[in-house]
Amino acid sequence: MDINKIPRSLLTAVRQNLGAENEDDTQFDKRIIHLTPKELVEYFCGWHLGDRSWATTFIDYYEYLKRAETPTKKIK
Repeated sequence: MDINKIPRSLLTAVRQNLGAENEDDTQFDKRIIHLTPKELVEYFCGWHLGDRSWATTFIDYYEYLKRAETPTKKIK
């Protein structure tokens, strides 16, 4: 993951969730660049909501709803 492409608000939350002293503390950036997008959202949720598992719930709902908005073919 290119750390420069991670939105600042997401990056600072992930840093702090991992134990950074403040939002500009880069000591965990080598670890962050190896996280998947889903893991980044998990750490973001962990920081803001107190539990990383909320990310899975939100991502699952989003993926389900994206599939649901695609019209299904009617069988004649």
